[in-house]
Amino acid sequence: MLAANPALPRAYRVEHVSTLRAGLDALRAETFEVALLDLGLPDAEGLEPVEAVHAQAPRLPLVVLSGQDDVDVAVAAMRRGAQEYLVKGQAEEQLLPRAIRYAVERKRSQDFEQMLVGVVSHDLRGPMQTISLTLDLFEDYDLGPDASGFLSRARRATHRARGLVDDLLDLTQIRLSGQLGVEPGPIDLAELVRQVVDEHRGGHPSRRIVLEAPERCPCEGDGRRLGQVVGNLLGNALQHGRGDHQITVRLEADADRCRLSFHNQGDPIPGPLRHRLFEPLERAAARGGSAQKGSLGLGLFIVREIIRAHQGRIDVRSSAEEGTVFSVSLPRHSSR
Repeated sequence: MLAANPALPRAYRVEHVSTLRAGLDALRAETFEVALLDLGLPDAEGLEPVEAVHAQAPRLPLVVLSGQDDVDVAVAAMRRGAQEYLVKGQAEEQLLPRAIRYAVERKRSQDFEQMLVGVVSHDLRGPMQTISLTLDLFEDYDLGPDASGFLSRARRATHRARGLVDDLLDLTQIRLSGQLGVEPGPIDLAELVRQVVDEHRGGHPSRRIVLEAPERCPCEGDGRRLGQVVGNLLGNALQHGRGDHQITVRLEADADRCRLSFHNQGDPIPGPLRHRLFEPLERAAARGGSAQKGSLGLGLFIVREIIRAHQGRIDVRSSAEEGTVFSVSLPRHSSR
């Protein structure tokens, strides 16, 4: 572990310990600038030392040293709190200082993102909730057509703002942990899809939305997150589909998998964009840097991450003849 020398601002000293217990004791006794952690400690196994060091000093930049040149181990270490992963024997003289600097800068970035999450989740969600409740109270009063119109626009604006906050929180969670958290449980996917479709029919009375689904489709999944997937893909179809053509949502299932598709007829998605469509901000970049009003261009990216968290997959095909079809395949039973 490296500690700054208070007498020499640019100088550092190295404290070496040979066990996890001694390292945790040192972290309790002193403040360090960065930690280099060997996964081959005699009193720890696997990724246990990464979790222990991160729990003891969550603000400390952490570089993991391992004898395993294994991508899966590296990713797992990063998800447990490490900022960098080096393979022993491959850490050249210039590579180690570079890795240390990178770990420090990455940790600073993560700390800032965590602070941003706190501000967004608490300081912005609170006022927006108050605004929403106040707008709901006015529904009990006859305000006249003009005031009712202003009230409806304010409610829609608040809904969009809450959606932006949710997208930012999801993006930050993915960046910090490498994945989006889901809580699978028993759900009826057919009922969930019907509810989301009915909501969008009410919000778009001039559009024809056709749902083809079985009466029931019991499976395992995170109902809130999968509702987010259905709502985003249906909203995407409404946004980009031509108004004089119907939107078709289809749900099918067999013993192992559930399959959802969303079809709209509109301008085809260009081939180069289809390959990057699920990356953040790509749809906005394709439009010259401006996303849809009230959007950050994160919707399809978050949809993909939710589906990945369910061990599913999403595909898109698009042509002038067929239109655009987003297809989702999900396992009926969770492996978690």
